[in-house]
Amino acid sequence: MGSRLLNFKPGVEQEDARWPIQTPVDGAVLKSIGGIVMLGTGVDVTLTPKLGQTYIFHCTDSTADATVTLAGGFVWDTSNNDIATFDATGDILMVVFGTTIATVIANPGALAFSGA
Repeated sequence: MGSRLLNFKPGVEQEDARWPIQTPVDGAVLKSIGGIVMLGTGVDVTLTPKLGQTYIFHCTDSTADATVTLAGGFVWDTSNNDIATFDATGDILMVVFGTTIATVIANPGALAFSGA
């Protein structure tokens, strides 16, 4: 299978054969579809996930903090915190959602979690 170059545009949802890709603008409410979310500088978004969804959040450029706030009573990895802060370019967070908990699969950049 040949490779395909995707042209990412902020605020425009891209489709891939395997993973939906979202490139939200600041203040966006993410679609609850799972997949890859590309975060840029200072982009603060809200997500109400669904059971069983997997997300990969990737901070492509951050000279100011980007955040993902969970809504609907969800928390990050039993921490009772609902905000993940991405403060470095290349930060990655991979999670799968249970009934109310985002189980962290990978957090190589040691992202900070806090409460609203």
